Amino acid sequence: MFVFPVKAQVTDSTVAASYNSNKIYAVNTDAAETERLITIKDGSTIVATLTLEGQHAIVIGKHKTHTIEAAAEAVKFTPVGTASK
Repeated sequence: MFVFPVKAQVTDSTVAASYNSNKIYAVNTDAAETERLITIKDGSTIVATLTLEGQHAIVIGKHKTHTIEAAAEAVKFTPVGTASK
């Protein structure tokens, strides 16, 4: 499976937004071992929280209408899609 951007990297990940995407590539640009909180919400209800360690990246699956936000600007979000070969 390949992951590719469907929109540009978000300039401010501390602002809650859905990005109209069900997959978000998240990277923590802080130093290694610096964990940052990521929160996913449905309106004002928290659906999930997770921490992402510095210098690590993951693809987060969520509902298109759920918002996602980070506690620090060091976390960068990019809406992505997938393709299989």
